[in-house]
Amino acid sequence: MAGGWKRHPPCYAALVETLETGTFDECWVALWPPHDVSMSLRRALVFSSQSSDAQVAQVNYTQGERFDPNTAFLTRVTRPLLLVPLPLCFITVFAFCRRRRLESAGCLHAGEPKASMVLRLLMEYGFCVLVAMLVAVPPVVIVSCLTAGRKGAGGLLVVSLLPVLYFALLGVVAGALAGAVSIREKALFRSFKQRD
Repeated sequence: MAGGWKRHPPCYAALVETLETGTFDECWVALWPPHDVSMSLRRALVFSSQSSDAQVAQVNYTQGERFDPNTAFLTRVTRPLLLVPLPLCFITVFAFCRRRRLESAGCLHAGEPKASMVLRLLMEYGFCVLVAMLVAVPPVVIVSCLTAGRKGAGGLLVVSLLPVLYFALLGVVAGALAGAVSIREKALFRSFKQRD
């Protein structure tokens, strides 16, 4: 091939053997991902003596002439699922804070400032989530980069998962704040009164 394949990329045509000896009047092609293959198809056509003009046209126009992956990605059905970690992490961390309310109320009774207690709980649960992310994210990155069909596709997949991590961290911070603010020193005295 003159000029090398970089200037003239190779074109492909799929041929299927048949028992017919005459010429065909139609040829249908299923193509994915959609792109312009009119030149490739024209090179594969053999013109008959009756017809000298071959037409290449799209059969189904209901999905449009061009495929827009960005619009398809932004309007996907599963997009609201990105918000699932927010209430899930909020409820979980809030429940953990409430479960440890006697310990925190005891610290308040011993003289720990409320702001210090809130910061301590934020750091404890935030650290747990960061460790979980450090354990869970590298295998996802490695697998997505290994299974990506083209270079850079694995990185794009990981970048598309960043909102999940963001909403999980936001849910943890909000749950720890709400749980820590709801703890009062009165909980310790109430617990002593209920024991008697």
